[in-house]
Amino acid sequence: VDVGTWQHIALVKSGLTMMLFKNGVRALVNKTLSANPVLPTNGFNIGSYNGSGPWPGQIMNMKFTKTAKWTSNFFVPPMQ
Repeated sequence: VDVGTWQHIALVKSGLTMMLFKNGVRALVNKTLSANPVLPTNGFNIGSYNGSGPWPGQIMNMKFTKTAKWTSNFFVPPMQ
């Protein structure tokens, strides 16, 4: 990640396929899940860094949707 530069990160699940996009471009090969993931019973952390503490950055406009918004590369408008 470039320090001091905004990044658009999207983790997308469509069916049993997980995809990670960075700035609208698929960043990792699709991961096929064997079953739907189960939410942890001890909570869900956003902004954790390697499980060791808070992430030293900022998060803006976080969204959760029920359906996959992207399944292929997409255009990310520039930050204002």
